[in-house]
Amino acid sequence: YYDNNIRLIIDNSVEEGHTRDVYERNLELKKQLIDVSSGKLPKSVLYMAIKMTALSSPTLLEEMTTILNTENPSDRDPTPFMNEEQLNELDYTLSNLTEICQYSKDRGIGVWL
Repeated sequence: YYDNNIRLIIDNSVEEGHTRDVYERNLELKKQLIDVSSGKLPKSVLYMAIKMTALSSPTLLEEMTTILNTENPSDRDPTPFMNEEQLNELDYTLSNLTEICQYSKDRGIGVWL
């Protein structure tokens, strides 16, 4: 594809989950896709699409949206209004996202959220 000036966006369409086991499985599936893509299609894959709810709690994202809509912080930062459980879940989510972004970057593939 690269020689014909064609670039690809990849996605394995993992479904959202509601437990850390599901998020960890989805993270590993994304890494496998990155490995296969960078190995079999070098320079051809520009981005990998990631659905946030494949790696993080949809409930947390909804709660953060509610906070933003209800509290309307001027800096659009919901964290001062989040409880300890929500903050822990956010830290876990950011850790997963950082891991997959770095993994992808190290293999020359961008991430599309």
